Amino acid sequence: MLDALRKFVEAGREALTPEKAEELARALVKEGQARRDQVARLARDLSTWSRRSSERLMAAIRAEVKDQISKAGLATKDEVEALKRRIRKLESSRPPARKTTTAKPRKKGASAKA
Repeated sequence: MLDALRKFVEAGREALTPEKAEELARALVKEGQARRDQVARLARDLSTWSRRSSERLMAAIRAEVKDQISKAGLATKDEVEALKRRIRKLESSRPPARKTTTAKPRKKGASAKA
């Protein structure tokens, strides 16, 4: 019983392949927790349960990462892209800046003495 329970808990921590689900279902039959005619259905149910659990875990992780990024004040990819578009629009609406050359001041030494 404990061995089957341990395998069930381990299955929740990783993706449950169809082979692993069937192995777990057979272990439950061996432990007397299920009947032999239930193995295929139980394996299918375990696979479905595992997939849904993984999806819920990933959704929770994504939500937490998004929350932490927001709290840290970091810009999201969408925000950075919006700023890039805004900069491009501003740059294209302004005429190009002219390069101005600054005239060097004349030295006073030669003309001031005369």
